[in-house]
Amino acid sequence: MLTIQGFCVAEQVKGRPFGLTLTMDGAALSRQTLSDCSKPLRITAPLPPKHGPFSLGIELDHTVRVGSDARELGIAVESVSVR
Repeated sequence: MLTIQGFCVAEQVKGRPFGLTLTMDGAALSRQTLSDCSKPLRITAPLPPKHGPFSLGIELDHTVRVGSDARELGIAVESVSVR
């Protein structure tokens, strides 16, 4: 099981939820919609039963600007674990 923990700010998904895609070695692993940023994020996805080292991709369908901050923001990832 793949688990990603992180956060975003409620204002970021106020007008449009994030579409999140996880990829494993370039192939889609999971697609999810993130519409609630009022609490910490915990995103999980099953992994194939037999796998070795792999490349993980975390992609959002858009970014946002919050207030007067000029940066394009998505989610902040705090940890990634594989069990």
